[in-house]
Amino acid sequence: MQPPSGKPDSRDHPLTAPPWAALAMEIVIVAAAPALLQLARYFSWGAGAYRLCTLLGVFAIVALFNGRQPRLSSVFTHGWARGVLIASASLLVALQARVFVTDISAGQACITDMGRPTICAGEWLLRGMNPWAECLVKHPRALAPAKKVAKRPPRAKPAHAAAKPAHAATKPAHAATKPAHAAAKPATAWGWCAANVSCIDRKAGHAYANWAHHGGGYDFMDGYKYGPLMALLYMPATHIWIERGIYVTNALLWLAVLVLLARLAALAYPALPCAPWRALLLFSLPATVPFWWKLPRMQFVLAGTRYPSSSATPGSFLRELTLTCSNDVVPVTLLLVAVLLAARRRSLLSGVFCGLSLATKQLPAPLIAVLLVGLEGVSWRRFLLGTVCTAGALYLPILLWSPREALANLVLFGALRPTNNSSIRAYLPGSYEPLVSLLQLAVIAGLVWMWLRAPRRDLAALLRTAALVVIVFVALNKVVHANYILWIQPLVALSIAGWPFAPTALRTRESTVAPASCPDV
Repeated sequence: MQPPSGKPDSRDHPLTAPPWAALAMEIVIVAAAPALLQLARYFSWGAGAYRLCTLLGVFAIVALFNGRQPRLSSVFTHGWARGVLIASASLLVALQARVFVTDISAGQACITDMGRPTICAGEWLLRGMNPWAECLVKHPRALAPAKKVAKRPPRAKPAHAAAKPAHAATKPAHAATKPAHAAAKPATAWGWCAANVSCIDRKAGHAYANWAHHGGGYDFMDGYKYGPLMALLYMPATHIWIERGIYVTNALLWLAVLVLLARLAALAYPALPCAPWRALLLFSLPATVPFWWKLPRMQFVLAGTRYPSSSATPGSFLRELTLTCSNDVVPVTLLLVAVLLAARRRSLLSGVFCGLSLATKQLPAPLIAVLLVGLEGVSWRRFLLGTVCTAGALYLPILLWSPREALANLVLFGALRPTNNSSIRAYLPGSYEPLVSLLQLAVIAGLVWMWLRAPRRDLAALLRTAALVVIVFVALNKVVHANYILWIQPLVALSIAGWPFAPTALRTRESTVAPASCPDV
């Protein structure tokens, strides 16, 4: 609409800037958050204060980039710049695939204790054993295969048996090599678990030796710490390839995340054709480009113990899903599907996938679910029905099977576990920890309240608020492990992918939408 004077209103047009300034701003927008995420990965054990600062920096970028709505045009909208954007995003995706192929081919063992419990929980469930409540050495089925083999008597005639000693004498040398080979590389996943696991996820010693546990009747904390769907999703691949099966499953889920990012960015910013490619670029940069490759391997000292920084090499994020055997990509993938379905106003089905995410890992699904109930076009009743029924149907058999042990491992362990030195809480007196928890809950509650009362509750606004909520939860948590940054990474990419474009349609002098401005409608 033009003013009475007949002159076009400057507010109806995107601001223009010199090409070099516009390109510099785009680079800052695309690179700032990924650089800080990789720096957070660099600050590892013993560097909780530094990791907090980097995560708060990411929080500030998301809040700043989305808090203001300047009317600007993207240099990646058309022409050679758009081609550069698409080529860059495609190259980074190819580099990610290369990391997965390399690690799957190598098939190295998991370097943390996150992969082994998931592998063996699936094997135990196949045999009717309870991975939340039973130890292998106490279960009669654990010895069943050995007993069955031992009961088979050798069929041999006396005359033939007498001729065997000379030949049999050569067997012990060959037979002696078998146990060592079998222990190094068992033929089956069950054999691997039987050789390496007594309890699914043993927490009764080491850092937990002086812990008061869960109280009377809830003292078993050596069981599986994840939901039943986690083990079932990994089981088809891990049953065949053991640890390498985790690599394969995570690679497929990572590919699904890339597709979901492109679809969500296209829905959130429909008038910005470059948004999907920007989302892929933002998501892929910390996983493939070592922003901090010149930083030295520093030593962080806490309570007299030295902790080295993580290696600032390409693929450090991806190796959370291979060498580290992290399973956080599972709940994140299911949660992104739930967000996509909610954006398409499929409330019940969105709730189903949110419940599936909750049935793999207790977080981060609840953090996003409280936001999805307020998304425009979502029926909160149908969404909650799908979430509660799906999660309940998967958790109820476990709770009926072993209620105390399931509650201890699935709820109380996470709520009462000790703080470690990946968190800022380790640097504070113990009496301050409840205050940090209150601050964490207060900030999250404030963000949710602002979201529910906001005039705009569309997908773009949801992604921004979701990123802020998850960052606050992880940054102030009692443990801030590197695999939790995988929760933040896709939400940050999506929230920044459409910035800095106005939420209302921009008009040209003829009061028509200007395609080159890529507005966010």
